[in-house]
Amino acid sequence: MTPFFSIIIPVYNVAPYLRECLDSVLDQTFTDWEAICVDDGSTDGSGAILDEYAARDHRFRAIHQINAGVSTSRNVGIDSAIGKYITFLDGDDVYEPFWLEAFRGLIDETNADLVRLRMKTWNGDRKPAVSVTECRYRALVGNDEVVDWGYATYCAEGWSWLNAIKRACLMDSRGVRFPAGMKFMEDNVFMLKVLPLIHKAIQGEAVGYLYRQRPLSVCGGHRDSSMIARLFVEIGEMVPHPVSARKDISWMLGRSVLDWRKHQDRSEKGADSVVLGHVISAIKTSLIHLPDLPARWRFGFFATVVIHSFLVIDVLLFMQRIWGATRRFVK
Repeated sequence: MTPFFSIIIPVYNVAPYLRECLDSVLDQTFTDWEAICVDDGSTDGSGAILDEYAARDHRFRAIHQINAGVSTSRNVGIDSAIGKYITFLDGDDVYEPFWLEAFRGLIDETNADLVRLRMKTWNGDRKPAVSVTECRYRALVGNDEVVDWGYATYCAEGWSWLNAIKRACLMDSRGVRFPAGMKFMEDNVFMLKVLPLIHKAIQGEAVGYLYRQRPLSVCGGHRDSSMIARLFVEIGEMVPHPVSARKDISWMLGRSVLDWRKHQDRSEKGADSVVLGHVISAIKTSLIHLPDLPARWRFGFFATVVIHSFLVIDVLLFMQRIWGATRRFVK
């Protein structure tokens, strides 16, 4: 029998939190689901916990693989899923009991291809809500409207685990998947690639995903230049972007550079040059349009490099403005 939801849970060395995560799936008020748990070469006993739950409840499936990263783990889950809708859960996070019920209610009411709900950060203490009685929502109909909303939304908060996506949309000839090997803002890239496949999206207001922030997670660790470079490359290959999305893309890349600078691996030699090269390339191709950026993001680009590099970016920006003024004058 085909389950309504396939929950994809990538797992890597999260044994202290994993039982709480899996129990939150068992506690769901909507019970027609399968949970595909992908053990990404854990060394802390997480894999054994997954096997335990799979033996206890047939709705859990445990898949074990050599360590390949969260993107590959999620892709394995997508390829293994049989549910009508796919959603995600990280192995150290938790669902409120009504989470799947809220998704199902909006899907039944709207027949949307994609439903997005809301989250809150979490320190491990909670008094869970038992049910959701009403979920206000905003409907986006037609691909143009979906894409406009989606770029504004997913350039800011790309989190895949806030979404339930119709599996048929991910199984077309293009085969949208997470970028393999990418471990920084891979969610943003994935969700932006999903948008062109969606004809009706719903933004719901239910808050039922508890996101655990912890220092040793990928989000809390150091950033090396390859992480930021991969993001620039992936976004640069998603051409053509809608013109209306340029500001959102610039904002996202600007924010990523500031984030990299804040969490930079100081032992990495030549990192500034690598990042600067991608920033300059993005400015040249108008992937980054500096006048669209808030002042603090613009400053973030300048703050990534030493003083001679400031001049490089200033010259490029000055030339871009002169070129724009010349084209307006000629017309």
